[in-house]
Amino acid sequence: MNEIDRKLLELQSNLGQHRELMENNKATTTTTTTTATPTPSTSTAKSEPELSYFSSCKQAPGNASGVYLIRVNNDSLPFEVYCEMEKFGGGWIVIQHRFDGSVDFYRDWEHYRNGFGELNAEFWLGLEHIHQITKARAHEMLIEMKDFSDNYGIARYNAFQTKQHQCQGNGAHVKTRFYENGKEAS
Repeated sequence: MNEIDRKLLELQSNLGQHRELMENNKATTTTTTTTATPTPSTSTAKSEPELSYFSSCKQAPGNASGVYLIRVNNDSLPFEVYCEMEKFGGGWIVIQHRFDGSVDFYRDWEHYRNGFGELNAEFWLGLEHIHQITKARAHEMLIEMKDFSDNYGIARYNAFQTKQHQCQGNGAHVKTRFYENGKEAS
C-alpha cells in the first residue's frame, strides 16, 4: 500500500470515528452496538477522545449485532465493521450485506477496493479491509443467501484469504482462495 492510500484510509477511518462520536453526542439514548466512548481528559489541551476497538468481532462484548470498531493488528488503523453476533454462534464480520436493492452494487474498481454503502444497511466492506483482516491468516467464511422467493442456503469454508490486489489496465485482479478440509475448493 503506498503512502497516499495509507493516508486516505487513515482519513476515512478518522472521519468515520468523528461521525460516530457526533451521532452518539446527539442521541438521547445509548445503544449497545457502538464502541466509541469518550474518555475524560486530565489536561487542559484539547485532545481526541480515546476509542475502544477490538481485534475481531469475536472479542466484541455482548451479543448484539451492530457496528463495532476493530483493529486487526498493530500495523493497521482501526475501522468499522458490522458484526453478526446473533446467528451461527456470533462473532462474524459481515463483508457484504444486500437485502432490498437500496444500494447500487454496479460500481467501479475504486468502490470495491474502498467499500461503499452504510454498515447498518446494504454495503460492501471493501477489498482493502478484507485484505487487512485476512492477510495474516486465513479465516472461516460463511455465505448466507436468500432469494426473493425465500429459497435459502448457506456455504461454509474453513479457510478464506485474499492476496494483494493488482491493477491491470481499467480492471483489477484479486486473488481469493477458499479452502475446504485443507484443500483449495473450486
